[in-house]
Amino acid sequence: MATIQALATPPVFFPRTSSKTDFAARPISNVPPVIAAQPIKYPEPSTALKKQVVFHDLFYQEKMARSTALLRAMRKARAGKTSAVVVFSDAQKAYRGFVRAQERLKQKEALLPDNQKLPYPSIQLDQSGRETSFPREIIRFYDDRIKDAQASGQGHANVPYLKSQKVFKLERLQQETKAILEDQCTSGLWALRVDAGARRFLLSSLLFEACSVKLASLQDCKLAADFIRLLTRLDRAKPEYQYGLNPYQVSSLSKRLAARLAKGR
Repeated sequence: MATIQALATPPVFFPRTSSKTDFAARPISNVPPVIAAQPIKYPEPSTALKKQVVFHDLFYQEKMARSTALLRAMRKARAGKTSAVVVFSDAQKAYRGFVRAQERLKQKEALLPDNQKLPYPSIQLDQSGRETSFPREIIRFYDDRIKDAQASGQGHANVPYLKSQKVFKLERLQQETKAILEDQCTSGLWALRVDAGARRFLLSSLLFEACSVKLASLQDCKLAADFIRLLTRLDRAKPEYQYGLNPYQVSSLSKRLAARLAKGR
C-alpha cells in the first residue's frame, strides 16, 4: 500500500537555468568588457541666432521710415508746387535741419560716457583683433576654420571647440545688440541718431531734386547760381556738417544753367 502511494506522488520538475545566468555554461574570460565612448555633440546655432536682428539693418529701417515721413510732410506743404523757387528753398531748409540735428546729437553724446554711445555692437573673432557686428560673418568665419581643421586632420580636436565658439559668439552678439538698443532708447540717444540719419537721407533726396529742377526763367537761373554757391559752402563745412556731393548732379545743374542763360529771355 505504501508502494502504491509513493508511485502516485507526482514528480517535481525544476525550470532550466537561463543562458544569461548560467555561468557554468559560459567560458570565463579575463578581458574586461569594452564600452564604446559616446561622441560629445555640440549644438549648432539655432535659426533664431542665425537670423537675429542686425543692428545696422534696424538702424537703417528706422532712418528710412523717419526720412520718408519728413519728405511726405514737406511735399504735402508744397500743395503741388514744384517750381525752382520752392525746390531750392526746401533743399536749403533740409540742410539747415540736418545741421541742427547733428548739433543736437553732438551735444547729447558729449554728456554720455563712451560705453553709452557705441555706434554698433562689435564682437571680436580672433586674437588678431578682427571684429564684426554681423551674424553671417561670425558663421562664415567659424565655418571656414572648421573646414581648415578638418582638412588638416585636426578636426577631432578642434571642431567641437570651434562649434561651441560659434554659438557663443552669436549669443554674445544678440545680447549686446539688445543691450545697446535698450540703453540708447532710455538715454534718448537713439532718437537723435535716427533723426540725424533721416535728415541726411532727406537732404540727399532734395539735393537730387534741386539739381534736376527745370529752370523756366532768368529768376530761376539766379536761384540756381545761388544754390551752386550754397553747395560749395556745404562741401567746405565742418566735418560733422559736410555732405558728400554728387559731382554729376552739380555738373548737370551747371550745364542746364549755362544752356538756359544762353537762350536769354
